[in-house]
This record gives sequence, C-alpha cells and structure tokens, in this order.
Amino acid sequence: MTEQFIVFDTEYASWQGFLNAPEEEKKKAEIVQIAALKINSRDLSVAEKLNLYVKPRFAPKLTDYFINLTGITDELLAQEGIPFPEAYARFKRFAGGLPCYSHAWQPDDDRLQPGHVRH
Repeated sequence: MTEQFIVFDTEYASWQGFLNAPEEEKKKAEIVQIAALKINSRDLSVAEKLNLYVKPRFAPKLTDYFINLTGITDELLAQEGIPFPEAYARFKRFAGGLPCYSHAWQPDDDRLQPGHVRH
C-alpha cells in the first residue's frame, strides 16, 4: 500500500437539464474547477490541498443554474481562473505518481482524460 493517495473532484460548467442532455450536448461542458486532497494512508489525515479554478475557453459565460448550484461565478473565474492546460499540469504535479480516486457519475468519468478536453 502506498503511503499517500489523491482524492479529487471536478466541476463542469453545466446548465439546467444537463444530466438528461444528449451525449453530444454534454461534450460542450468544460471543467471550471479541479480540487484535490493528498491523503495519508496510515491515518487518513489530509497532507495537502489543491484547489484550481479554470477559465472556460469555449463558453466563457456561466449559466445562472451553475452559479446557484456551485457558488462559482464568472467574476471568480476571471480573477482566479487559469487556462486548462496549466491547471491540468499543476494537478499532475500535485498528484505525482500517487493513486488517484474520484466519484464518477458515469463509468468513464472517474479520471481526468486529456482526450475528452477540447483545449
């Protein structure tokens, strides 16, 4: 067993009805937040935290639905957001070679996959 592991979550800019939208429509959602915890396996304490906001490139205006759901605003992304390639690189550095785990809404949502990102 490794001494540490990563638990991460992402937020995708979405809209009312997103979960029921056709798959082609869902592909338009962009990652706007990557958050991760580095956990000590021995006692499950948090060793380190990472929270990155990502500037959306293809749909730069968030929906009211998403803002109300997450509290993430256009202003927050304008002030603290970074381009996705930079955020992804920072996440990879943070994770190193440690095992990464995330909740998945669908079978293929359990990891960040550069091939699914349009940046």
